[in-house]
Amino acid sequence: MDFQFLNQNLYLHPLKGLFWREKSLLIIADIHLGKISYFRKSGVGIPSSAISKNLENLRSMINEMKPETVLFLGDLFHSHHNAEWDSFVKIIQEFEGIKFQLIIGNHDILLPEHYKMAELEVFYDFLELHPFVFTHEPDEVKSKNYQIAGHIHPGIKLRGNGLGSLVLPCFYFGEKQAILPAFGYFTGLYKIKPRKSDTIFGVVENNVLKLN
Repeated sequence: MDFQFLNQNLYLHPLKGLFWREKSLLIIADIHLGKISYFRKSGVGIPSSAISKNLENLRSMINEMKPETVLFLGDLFHSHHNAEWDSFVKIIQEFEGIKFQLIIGNHDILLPEHYKMAELEVFYDFLELHPFVFTHEPDEVKSKNYQIAGHIHPGIKLRGNGLGSLVLPCFYFGEKQAILPAFGYFTGLYKIKPRKSDTIFGVVENNVLKLN
């Protein structure tokens, strides 16, 4: 879905990425690669196909949008090094000429040499690209620019005419900050309580829908 915001043209992708057309910048939050392998190793019965789903969705979105730069808003990798990291590196190596950047999140605990070998440009606080400032955690950043963050894994609860309800991942745009949905499969959702002035886009069945 196309969304014009602050005189910029954004595309909200149903695979839960944000594409900023003017900068040819694809923004992705909270993939949490390695999380599924970590839980499988701990005995949790998650199908191995869930691992490839994250990586295939990443490849698919990059092929479709053809960005000049891909920016990960933190929590790219959930745990210590495992085979999922090596699979991720192989995928980004497929895209010669595309710059990959990472804003470090609270789960990004790999050693710096892993990021260096993957040729990821790393930021440890925030990245400013007017009129936006990008961070991992939503916070009051000392910037005049509008904040775009991840970390929360926002979800919006919808109620039907009966007793039924469901919670959808969503793109949240508030007065001072936006929060992107978690890209990763098996990441969970945090139900937000939007104000009337907020703009919410829900993600459902490969579509992005404006909800207010």
